[in-house]
Amino acid sequence: MITNPALAPHEMLYEHEYRALYPPFYYRVKGWWAWTPFGVESHDKWELMGTEVRVRYKSRPSLLQRLADPFIEPFID
Repeated sequence: MITNPALAPHEMLYEHEYRALYPPFYYRVKGWWAWTPFGVESHDKWELMGTEVRVRYKSRPSLLQRLADPFIEPFID
């Protein structure tokens, strides 16, 4: 896992959103039964679940971050 943008500078070239699904995986099943003239039918909706990660890469910092940086920088070594 890359946690430092300096290790993946290509990610900062353009604004985009990244979605990923990590284990453990399981299926969430929602369904119901219907009585028809031909018998009983089941209608199931299977949805793959897991740990979903969403990351939004921005090409430039937000306005609040740009305004706060001059005040925070002197305290960071």
